[in-house]
Amino acid sequence: NNPGLNRERFILNPVDEDPDSDDLFHKTGDIGKYLSDGNLDVLGRSDRQVKIRGVRAELEEIEAIMAKHPDVNETAVIARSNDENGEDTYLCAYVTPVAAETQITPDMLHEFCVQYLPDALVPSYFVQLEKMPLTANGKIDRKALPKPVFTGGENYTAPRDDLERQLVEIWAEALRKEESIIGIDSNFFRIGGHSLKATMVIEKIHKRLNTRLPLVTFFKTPNIRDLAQYMRENREEMFAAIEPVEKREFYPLSSAQKRLY
Repeated sequence: NNPGLNRERFILNPVDEDPDSDDLFHKTGDIGKYLSDGNLDVLGRSDRQVKIRGVRAELEEIEAIMAKHPDVNETAVIARSNDENGEDTYLCAYVTPVAAETQITPDMLHEFCVQYLPDALVPSYFVQLEKMPLTANGKIDRKALPKPVFTGGENYTAPRDDLERQLVEIWAEALRKEESIIGIDSNFFRIGGHSLKATMVIEKIHKRLNTRLPLVTFFKTPNIRDLAQYMRENREEMFAAIEPVEKREFYPLSSAQKRLY
């Protein structure tokens, strides 16, 4: 009862040489390839391939890994975006527990995923549900999965001085979150942060607070309490922006350009 969708999904046989043939093919949306023995190897869904920070993600593979967690019964992973252009895309994972009384914390799932997945493919958010929403066909209704909501939680601790307040402000800008829900013990990588956003935060800290923060230090101490302590114990280093040179007809080659030539 949907002619437009029928025209999109039911197409004429693309390999039929008879111009008068009315054989129809149904485009299922699955990705597959024929093997030499005639079998069809189904690889996944075309509408479930996404790119996260330049890395192609097969959402079924992430779901398969999360399903190996002993406390997880069902899992679904979808890509969401913080902006209309879809540029700030992140992964959100939904799970149901094996037992109703089981609590699966985001920290537990994050620690499990980092053992098997590269940084870009570790979901930014983990949401536990009592049960998955289903379509009329009994499949998981991914459009009905709720948008994740982050709160400071019971362990929220407010910033205690001006340095910690400025760090909260920088984190809020990078993560696009309200300052009021970011505490000094919040883990940057548990509340939507990743390596690219960490680099952004480090640059903002250097520019505004005159402290050069090594990336490895940020990964080892991904909370504001420890970062502020590190900054208090290390000397300031003024941020110096790169100044453009004057306009010329020709410029000296860089070392990399010399090697190319």
